[in-house]
Amino acid sequence: MFKGEQPPAHGLVRGRDWQLLRAEEHGDHLQVEFELPEAQGDLPGWPHEVQLKLLVELGDQLKLTLTSYNLGNTDVTLSQALHSYFAVSDVRRVQVEGVDGLAYIETLANWEQRKQQGNLGFAGETDRIYLNAPDRLAIRSALKSLSRGGPTCPAIRSARLRGPHPPPPSPAPPPVHRPHPPSHC
Repeated sequence: MFKGEQPPAHGLVRGRDWQLLRAEEHGDHLQVEFELPEAQGDLPGWPHEVQLKLLVELGDQLKLTLTSYNLGNTDVTLSQALHSYFAVSDVRRVQVEGVDGLAYIETLANWEQRKQQGNLGFAGETDRIYLNAPDRLAIRSALKSLSRGGPTCPAIRSARLRGPHPPPPSPAPPPVHRPHPPSHC
């Protein structure tokens, strides 16, 4: 757990520098793996030793795998979330279909639970957690329509890692690289 007054919004590692471990082509897809060395005891407010890796697989589909290994001798409780980012023409002219009637948590209003009425539109900052979202949602914008299937976003996982748990061996890390997602819509 975080040892401080309050953890930063969206977690401790979102804006950190990750190291590129490898980039490999496998037939018609590409695998790129990153590691966050700071998670092994050097994150402010994080007194744990955890190896954190992100595997990005690009092919017919995008696949993200976030893996944590507890390197310490004490249990570690953590939660992880992976968020999707979409390029749209004008966020004020975008709607998300498939959320009508869903319960959600409005994080910008004291984490109140509310119920969505109609499609989701954007008039300002939006930070919600939809509960029991379907596997498929659609983003409608003025210029294009995007459909997204598979696990709903964000994919949130919570876990307790028992220590020590050695990670699999890794090759020597190349220079630091920071993967940047596009800005929030």
